Amino acid sequence: NLTEGVLLVDVSGRVLMTNSEMARLCGLTVEDLIGLDLPQAGNKQGYALLQEMTAGLMHRPSDPVHAEMTLSGRETVDVRCTVIPFGAKNLLGWVLVVQDITGFKALARMKEQGLSILSHELRSPLAAMSGMCTVLTSLTLSLSEEDKTRAIQVMAEESERLSSLVSELLDVSQIEQQVQPLEKQPVAVGQLAQALVDLYARRAS
Repeated sequence: NLTEGVLLVDVSGRVLMTNSEMARLCGLTVEDLIGLDLPQAGNKQGYALLQEMTAGLMHRPSDPVHAEMTLSGRETVDVRCTVIPFGAKNLLGWVLVVQDITGFKALARMKEQGLSILSHELRSPLAAMSGMCTVLTSLTLSLSEEDKTRAIQVMAEESERLSSLVSELLDVSQIEQQVQPLEKQPVAVGQLAQALVDLYARRAS
């Protein structure tokens, strides 16, 4: 039970062998694919997807070819296609290996979004501390004791927030590397949501 789609094609472009995963990606059956002449496959939905995935064969490559593409059929699927020629001395055909990388792509997008959010979250306390430092160094003589105390309090709070963010980032890294095991505990979702609302309400003010 391979998780990759596999297609064995001879030099004339006729499909000699395939598997159920390849058929699934095309929206066809194994029976539809076996014996199919790729150059004459036509433009029906499943066959059009197949021709898109086998486009690398049209140039009759003698070396492996790799490509990534997005297929828009019954569902949108990101795939990585690898065309491998076979034949010891004379080229006999090609093996097409297609890997569904939709999940990997989604995970990569989530990581990019997470890094963007993290970058913003790290920048905010740094900007606050930098601003308070500027105020204290340039306006020390004109600030009241209350203002000075408040400025120092803000820097302390933002420093603690920055330290917490870095600690959480390290925790995530350790969890991904399976260094730190996950400890599952019951969570009161309502209380957690309210705590987040209160946290961001304080930051907004």
